[in-house]
Amino acid sequence: LVFDNSDQQLDIDMAEVAITRRIYRTGESEFLINKRSCRLKDIHLLLADTGLGRDSMAIIGQNRIDAILNSKP
Repeated sequence: LVFDNSDQQLDIDMAEVAITRRIYRTGESEFLINKRSCRLKDIHLLLADTGLGRDSMAIIGQNRIDAILNSKP
């Protein structure tokens, strides 16, 4: 994910912020912020005050989309 941070909404001194997750065949994951290794917790902290995050309705997991589309009123 690449974010325009020219308004400095994210607490990082960069105009553009790239968040990357690499998943390996072994099942391990690697997280990066602007190509620098970090912890998942660091990403959560970076996004904490933005309204984006794991529990935010702005980001919906694929399995939730299926559940929403298949739900009945």
